[in-house]
Amino acid sequence: FFLILLQTSFLAHFSFKGMVFNLFLLIIILICLFSRERYFAISSAMIGGFYLDIFSLGKTGFFGFYTLIMIGLAFFIRLVIRKYVQFPIFKRVQKQKNPFYI
Repeated sequence: FFLILLQTSFLAHFSFKGMVFNLFLLIIILICLFSRERYFAISSAMIGGFYLDIFSLGKTGFFGFYTLIMIGLAFFIRLVIRKYVQFPIFKRVQKQKNPFYI
């Protein structure tokens, strides 16, 4: 909630060629990449998109634009991670007795 307020009230004044940095989009990407629970990323995207829709209703034209964008992005990132990214799994190796040790 705080990041969205910061983005819509303070960062809106700092634009580069008419574009404003979307801070919450970066946060959603990081949550999708580093969270282990699937529903946490999607629910945070839904809540954040809802708040972005509330605070910037006149800019997009219809209510639900940011919610759809954030949920679609979260689903896409989770799909790519699940299908195409393999994280290394570290297993604990048991110590074996050395037959040459006296």
